[in-house]
Amino acid sequence: MHPEEPAREAFAQWYGTHYARVVASLIVISGDAELAREAADEAFVRALERWNRVRVMDAPAGWATVVARNALRELQRRDRRRQRFEMR
Repeated sequence: MHPEEPAREAFAQWYGTHYARVVASLIVISGDAELAREAADEAFVRALERWNRVRVMDAPAGWATVVARNALRELQRRDRRRQRFEMR
C-alpha cells in the first residue's frame, strides 16, 4: 500500500459524506446549482490540498462550508463584473 493511501481513502470517505450537503446549502444561498457546485468543488479541492491540516480540525465540514461560501461570493462577484462589462 502506498503511504498516502489511507489519507486518500479518508478524504474520499469525508468527501462522499459532506459534498452534497455543502452543495445543497450553497444552492439555498444562491439559487444557482451550477454556481453552487463550482464553489463546492473549489472548497473540496482546497481541502484536498491541505488534507493533512483539515482532517485534524474540530469541524472539517464546517471549514469546507465556510470556504465554499467564500468561493461562492467570489464567483458571484466575478459574474456581476462580467455582466457589467458585457453591458458596455
